[in-house]
Amino acid sequence: MQIQLSNPTPDFEKIGIEHSAPDALMAAARDGFATAGREGLASVILTDVVDSSTLADIVGDRLWTLKINEHLDIVTDTVTRHGGTLVKSPGDGTTSTFSTARAALDAALSRQ
Repeated sequence: MQIQLSNPTPDFEKIGIEHSAPDALMAAARDGFATAGREGLASVILTDVVDSSTLADIVGDRLWTLKINEHLDIVTDTVTRHGGTLVKSPGDGTTSTFSTARAALDAALSRQ
């Protein structure tokens, strides 16, 4: 599996870790994104790191990967603390769902 880096070297060779998020996303897609019995309306939050390509070029692939992983950990914690579900996290962006608009707004405000 390869994350968004500037050259096609496998993750483990380049940064010493292997990313499993793309595999988890594919497994969820194959399973039909099971909803654990939940139905109805949802509020969705999409995040993205502004100008990420420029930032990655400035700090280099190794530091960029470490910082993005820290960022994704923080977003995941925030989403979970506010009762949401992180649906996917391709690259530097995320998609999360919440059962209420208030929970989504609270999560967004706490991360802003």
